[in-house]
Amino acid sequence: MTFTSDFICRLDGRFTPAELQLIKEHLEAHCAGYEIQPKTRALTLDRETIPDCYKVFMVSKKIEGCSDKTLQLYSLYLVQFFESARLPIEAITNNTIRRFLFELKDTRQVSDVTLDNCRRILSSFFTWAVNEGYIARNPMATVKRIRCEKKEKHALTDEELAKIREACKNIREKALLEVMYSTGVRVSELCALDIEDVDFITRRVVVRCGKGKKSRETYLSGKAVVLLRGYLEGRKDSDKALFVSSKKPYLRLKAGGIQRILNDIGNRAGISVHIHPHMIRRTFATDALDHGMALSEIQTLLGHSKPETTMIYAQINEQNVRAAHRKAII
Repeated sequence: MTFTSDFICRLDGRFTPAELQLIKEHLEAHCAGYEIQPKTRALTLDRETIPDCYKVFMVSKKIEGCSDKTLQLYSLYLVQFFESARLPIEAITNNTIRRFLFELKDTRQVSDVTLDNCRRILSSFFTWAVNEGYIARNPMATVKRIRCEKKEKHALTDEELAKIREACKNIREKALLEVMYSTGVRVSELCALDIEDVDFITRRVVVRCGKGKKSRETYLSGKAVVLLRGYLEGRKDSDKALFVSSKKPYLRLKAGGIQRILNDIGNRAGISVHIHPHMIRRTFATDALDHGMALSEIQTLLGHSKPETTMIYAQINEQNVRAAHRKAII
């Protein structure tokens, strides 16, 4: 494995895939004029070990609608694997893959979740390579899934949501929170929303960004409509973005800016949990399910292709389950 790949592995989990890719590109450019060798043995990069079908695979994933972040993650792990294996694709075995995963776990101390993400990416590639006829046998067939400790995903309680609402200090924060909560949009989708995407009469919001870049509709609550109108009427800019920065130059809010706003609100609210955009989305799903909305309807609003994904987001209230059981079972 090259110096750059090794360094990026050590940063895994601390930065987003997009940030890791940017760091990798800048590091490679900076190191281009240097010869860096490990102290124990010489190591040179043989680009021929990266199979030509890798590029075909990446193009196919892009055509399938994978997001840029997903593609960057695929590229990061696949290139690291090929540089580590240094074998023609047809010579790669299950033991080659196991050694690579062991190295990631043992020497780079990545989490089991990260390790299994890497395994899934390798499995996706080699399964595709078999189906497309590039190799005759899938070396991933006997590489087992890595067991990961499942952490409980937190949705805001009614009390926590009330405290967060009270902690909002201006109309922008209030509108931002209510739009996120009432629509359940991803933070990337929220960043991409324009004013014209909102119909205040029907309360409809056309979401034009997300996984696969498919458009869908979601809706605003009455509270969100009132607050959003107030925020837009008080704006002093002409930017088409639905949410912009609070100071000149007024620019479209990005994911990092939204996260900082939520951090500030959470700190002022004094609640113990860390507030982030995905938690608001999870709270939307949980509350919708808790108040009787059908799972298929929540799935449509969230933009999930599978109901299983929606169930991961929505936490089922135990009291409601008990009440439903009493009604159904005589």
